[in-house]
Amino acid sequence: MRNIDPRNPRERDLSPLSHSVLQLACRYFRIRLATIDAFPSDTQVVSWIKASFRQACTDKNAPRRGERFHHEAEYYKYIFQLIKRKMSQLRNKVKVAALSSMLQAYGITLVMSKQEIKARIAFLKLRYGFTFENPDNRTGLFRHPIFATIAMELWFKSSTSDAIKCSQSFNPFPIPTLALIATAVKFALDSWSEGQFEDFDFEADKNVTKYRATMTHLMEWKEKNAPLLADVQYTLWRKLWAASGHAPLTEEDDERQLDDADFGIVPQDQPLNDTTTVTHTESAEAEFGPVE
Repeated sequence: MRNIDPRNPRERDLSPLSHSVLQLACRYFRIRLATIDAFPSDTQVVSWIKASFRQACTDKNAPRRGERFHHEAEYYKYIFQLIKRKMSQLRNKVKVAALSSMLQAYGITLVMSKQEIKARIAFLKLRYGFTFENPDNRTGLFRHPIFATIAMELWFKSSTSDAIKCSQSFNPFPIPTLALIATAVKFALDSWSEGQFEDFDFEADKNVTKYRATMTHLMEWKEKNAPLLADVQYTLWRKLWAASGHAPLTEEDDERQLDDADFGIVPQDQPLNDTTTVTHTESAEAEFGPVE
């Protein structure tokens, strides 16, 4: 490092090799945040930053940088701060993407009165209505187009985007990433909950509970009807992959050619041929869908 100010870490102050390793480490850290846990504990952050930098050193054949990171306190702190910044940057990007797409995605226009907007927002927020492909009749859970819109902007937009460079991490589309997008959309809806826009920070302490609750619902869905959730994940992945300019996946490209539906895996308390839907609107089964 040359002419550095440890109080204000800047990527451009690193040597070319350190900068190259850092860029890759940042990518690995961002992917962990997006696909594993967007709101990790402090201990997990430290572990992920160390693992990301070590992996980048290996991939860039830069063992000396890895040794410096491990043994030189000043170098470690400098690199650590630069990588950790990506956490707040990711949250800000998902916030901006949700705010910029939410109104159009749900047919909300500024021609509507404050009361009309307020009522529509309240309806969409009720019991995850905004996640449905058709919120008005609650069909297509977690298939609303806004998921693809935000995912494209954040992870599939260009040839250097994280999901293009590290496609294996996004195939199928990860459950934690679905939860992160849903949390951001919920935040955007909250910003308009009074019928007009109010600017809030997408802070961890105010959104981690919503994120965890969404993860709980998604894992409950996986337990109750894994094939249906898997179809959501694979459909979204294939749509984004194709929309980013790539040829549709062939059988040779797609490693997963059989899934739970093919294996006949269903919840133990539900027979394979049971296609009865539950009509009670408060039941989670109505959202998770019958086994197909």
